[in-house]
Amino acid sequence: MIGLLALDEAGHPLAGALHGLWPDSRVYRTEHDGPQRDGAECDGAECDDLPHDGLQRHGAEHHGHGPEELLELALGDCRQLVCFAPVASIVRLLLRRRPVGPNRGGDLDGVGVVCVDVERRFAVSLTGRDGGADDLAGEVSALLGTVPVITGGDGRPAPARPSAVGHHDLPGTGEDVLACSPPPTRPPGVCAGGLVVGVGLREATAAPEVARLIHRTLLEAGLPASDLARLATLTGKGDHPAVRRAAELLGLPVDEHSADELSAVAVPNPSASVGEAVGTMSVAEAAALASAPGGELVVAKQKSATVTVAVARAAARGRLAVIGLGPGEHDLVVPRAGAELRRASVAVGEPGALALAARFLRPTARRFTAGDPVGAAVELASRRESVALVALGDGLGCAPPPADGYDLLRVPGLPLPPAEGPPAADAVAPIAAVAPAAAVTPIAPIAPIAPAAAVALTAPVDACPHADARAAGEPS
Repeated sequence: MIGLLALDEAGHPLAGALHGLWPDSRVYRTEHDGPQRDGAECDGAECDDLPHDGLQRHGAEHHGHGPEELLELALGDCRQLVCFAPVASIVRLLLRRRPVGPNRGGDLDGVGVVCVDVERRFAVSLTGRDGGADDLAGEVSALLGTVPVITGGDGRPAPARPSAVGHHDLPGTGEDVLACSPPPTRPPGVCAGGLVVGVGLREATAAPEVARLIHRTLLEAGLPASDLARLATLTGKGDHPAVRRAAELLGLPVDEHSADELSAVAVPNPSASVGEAVGTMSVAEAAALASAPGGELVVAKQKSATVTVAVARAAARGRLAVIGLGPGEHDLVVPRAGAELRRASVAVGEPGALALAARFLRPTARRFTAGDPVGAAVELASRRESVALVALGDGLGCAPPPADGYDLLRVPGLPLPPAEGPPAADAVAPIAAVAPAAAVTPIAPIAPIAPAAAVALTAPVDACPHADARAAGEPS
């Protein structure tokens, strides 16, 4: 049995997502909302059946106990454990544990432990191959789109530094895992992010069923979930709870296509019975192809009791962005350059420029230095990769040629500051002599202003006609 351990609220969503796909797994987490079973709140007599050891088991939650006891309970119940926390935190807990229950061995013989950072970037195998941790890290990565870090080993926790997860470091090394790992190979004309999953389903389909079948299909085909771009289905099915749940778990948009659109798509496995039911002889395969223009079907339709899925890969053009990174400080990189770097699957440039670009690249992006960065970038873009050719300064010195195989764009940066040092003697232009100013005509003096004549009052204020009128009772 697989345990899913979330030591704080940041890991709860990922633990819940995996539990939805692995219904036989157990979730262990600390919360302060009172006891629960299978994600539903318990009250009354139902809670009397829950374990009263102060920890969560089988979805029942109690608070007031620390992470050591929670980890010990999970290891006592399960032979494989996925932890959602920093690697260093889990390693410290494993090294100072006081074993109780079935898994008493301090060396965790036969137990597979994987750690996933809450930013959903890496799945790190912490224990040896005998416990299946390496394989478990691969399965988790296929589902969550993380990068598997395979450590092998002999059943002991791998040493880790506090910065191992959430950065680009391998545990216990000073090397950059992404720069040192060989780049993954893909067929010519294929780039990451182009997979579309077509979905056909019945109204009675349970909410987790679509996500489970997608997960199983990707595993069997050896396709990473990180390459998924979108889901596609028949008009009206996008709001089905099972489709919505799969889209939320995978973080994907959903395309809907009418029956007429799908009927016009040629598929290898049409079904007359499906045509009679919904007006098109294919939903899963046709929807996948309809949302992958110019692409091809890479996984024919796969079925469960109530769901059918198929996978297509869109044909993609390469993309070459020439990016100027400015004077060399990360806060001087223009916003559009940062956005293009996050989009790139490959970055090419001089070491200094790559070091600065690394702050903006995705964890899975590859980085290359070459004697001819422009030529290397053109070659990768011609293979339909999304390439960032980076350079310090404004980047205008890089001039790759336009080509039919990729889109070319430029993102200029701030220019480099001028070189320090005194200017050359001949670089200073002589200052022209200033001509003498013309004589200024004096301004005539202003005549003095005569004093105003005194104003004489001809009558006292009480003698005013208005006062007489008021005294006489007339309206004023």
